[in-house]
Amino acid sequence: MKNFTHIIHSDYSRNVGKNFDWWVRRLKILETFTIQSLKNQTNKNFYFVMFLRRCFPENLLPELKRILKDSKLKTEIIYYDKPNDIKEKITSLFPKTDFIYDTRIDSDDLFHKDAVKEIQSHTPELRKALIYQAGYCYNAIENKMRNHLMKCPPFHTIMYPYESFLTLEKMNEYKNTTRGHDQVISVFNSVILSSGKFIVLLHGNNNRTRYSEPERKGCEIIETNKINNILKDFGINSKTFKNKICKE
Repeated sequence: MKNFTHIIHSDYSRNVGKNFDWWVRRLKILETFTIQSLKNQTNKNFYFVMFLRRCFPENLLPELKRILKDSKLKTEIIYYDKPNDIKEKITSLFPKTDFIYDTRIDSDDLFHKDAVKEIQSHTPELRKALIYQAGYCYNAIENKMRNHLMKCPPFHTIMYPYESFLTLEKMNEYKNTTRGHDQVISVFNSVILSSGKFIVLLHGNNNRTRYSEPERKGCEIIETNKINNILKDFGINSKTFKNKICKE
């Protein structure tokens, strides 16, 4: 049987032009929501990796490293200004396996406690991707939630042969595209995973996502009295934002 190493990654330096206060708040969101949902996983056989350009603000690195250490997850920071930066880290830090499962999550979103378990239930194959299409959109400020459906949102796993993961050039060659997450479903043999396994979090300073309640299938509003029952499987509750983010 082919074996694999599972990496959940977040590309955390795409917004280095933001001001200092934005980044301080974003680090709190990362720790309170995204990492909390990973700590809550029923299967913790994965590495949480921050892909980071060296232009990331130097004075924020100690706090980022503290957050990763306190999580007690298997975590790494991989700088990738040069293609070989990834190769050097992967070969030195992770065991060599037949495949690397590379799962993307943005640094302010969440996975359901059984997401990793479901991903790893699928055996590795060439040109295969696993995609979560249907989840939730949660407005943490106003405690509103709706269903969230996209053809190919940024909650996908690509099964890379080990050698294809070692440089950005090889990764892009294997993906056959350098474009965004919405292209994954069109260039891979894709498996659509179960619904309700991710949350797109709205927290007041998102880059692009806005909370709205479109009247279309897959975006139905969740009744308020059902929200906490959903949130508990992501390791949070309706008071998490107020108690952890707003109080400071």
